[in-house]
Amino acid sequence: MAGGEKKGRACSHGEPLPPSDEPQGFPEEQPQLGPPRREEEQEEDGEEEESERSEDYLKGVLDEETAAEGLHTFGYSAPGTEYVYLHLSLPGRELSDISILSGYTHLQKMELCCNKINDNEIGEIRGLERCHSLTQLGLSHNKLTAIRGLEDLPITILNLSFNQIEKVDGLKNLKKLHRVDLSYNKINSLQGLEGHDVLEEINLEENQVAELWELEWIEDLPLLRVLNLLKNPIQEQRDYWLSAIFMLLQVTELDLRKVSVEEKVAAVNKQNPPPEVVAAMDHRTQVLFNISQPQTVLHSTLPGVDEPYPMLVLLGPLAAGKRELALKICSEFKNFFRFGQGTRPDMG
Repeated sequence: MAGGEKKGRACSHGEPLPPSDEPQGFPEEQPQLGPPRREEEQEEDGEEEESERSEDYLKGVLDEETAAEGLHTFGYSAPGTEYVYLHLSLPGRELSDISILSGYTHLQKMELCCNKINDNEIGEIRGLERCHSLTQLGLSHNKLTAIRGLEDLPITILNLSFNQIEKVDGLKNLKKLHRVDLSYNKINSLQGLEGHDVLEEINLEENQVAELWELEWIEDLPLLRVLNLLKNPIQEQRDYWLSAIFMLLQVTELDLRKVSVEEKVAAVNKQNPPPEVVAAMDHRTQVLFNISQPQTVLHSTLPGVDEPYPMLVLLGPLAAGKRELALKICSEFKNFFRFGQGTRPDMG
């Protein structure tokens, strides 16, 4: 064969095949492009929801770190055996759960106003039942609807103003209570305030107390000195001011006004006057009535229209017996004479 012979693969038709650059074996698997897997998305969403639920649950729950921020005023505990924090102040923290405070048994004063504390589904305040040294408690501007959960605590000053309380039904066992502020609630009865022998001040401004007889619940409180019923329907009652003073004579300040001694006397004279006042008022009534009547000569003194009108005047010095003589004449001539008294000092 003439010329150089080239070596190469030949196809079935006898034409040489070009040399192959592809590596031998299976080709590499390429990654798929497209959206992420749905299962992974669901797992991530579930974790996020669980995290959000956990955050929502913890939001509003008082913890030790937050409580520590509000502790102040060092002093001895009630037994005098420890040096502890005595006061706690946490206003405006959006707290709704204060259960942790059950462990702060040495606290004597708590100020928890402007939060979201409520009496929960079982209808009582939880977290204070073991605070047996607590004497001052402020829970104003919260979401309380009842007063329960404070039984047997030594509280002397209690502020529950600006809540949604409808009944005073949880103070029965607070026997050391001196001052209570229940203003700006929805209370319509004073029942529940009776029996507090050391209670001195009650603030019920802006409530729904309407009847005067409601004051009977507190009329036997011996030390009550200050009562505020401003902006209650009871003030529209007739003679409210004197009636309230009469029922609560021990009070010295009513509706932010000092009660004077003269007002107390006027209240007693109007509602339950003593006999001498009754007699004086009756006499005045009779005098005014007689003055208003026309002045006429009584018909019993006139024998007849056509007959003369006899008159006998006895004159003489004092102690001359004119009175005895006049009486004798009137008795013997009773058809003609009646005894009368002169207007001059020297006339008998």
